Amino acid sequence: MSISICMLTKNDGDTIRASLESVKHIAHEIVVVDTGSRDKTLEEVGRFEKENNVSCKVIHHVWDNNFSKARNKALKNATCHWIFMMEPYEKIKKADINKIKAFTTDSRYIGYYVQKGVHETNPDYETLEHLNKNSIKFKQHIFIPELRLFQNNSMIKYDGVIFESVERSLHALGTSFKSNIRLG
Repeated sequence: MSISICMLTKNDGDTIRASLESVKHIAHEIVVVDTGSRDKTLEEVGRFEKENNVSCKVIHHVWDNNFSKARNKALKNATCHWIFMMEPYEKIKKADINKIKAFTTDSRYIGYYVQKGVHETNPDYETLEHLNKNSIKFKQHIFIPELRLFQNNSMIKYDGVIFESVERSLHALGTSFKSNIRLG
């Protein structure tokens, strides 16, 4: 099945190329909703499109402090059977590409959760107050499930101004499945 990679951008010129490179083997189209980049973000998207022969649609969106509106604009412009919503700094591991392809051929589910990696570099000093705070080099990596891969259906919409999600509309339509795909 075909996959639209969708992402919101604003001044992501330093990271977007690696993100796009990580999905070039599954992307049938890439939909970028740009909220006002003033750096090389859009040039990087254009260069990627030329070098990889992957259709990249750039939609300009005036930022109105509402992530759902911007993400829904991406959904509205996506034409493939499946949508994978990514951030312009995230990458998909090569080992997960075939899993994603397999998921999109399974008709039992209309969406999949992926594991978003979150880095925590600051310790909770209140719980560590008895330790020498200057000697601690604390780093924690946790994974949070997020509904990011789902069928393209006009009934599926993001809601919430921040911490936006398609969960409510997607769960009203059918079942979703947790996967072990990790974004980093």
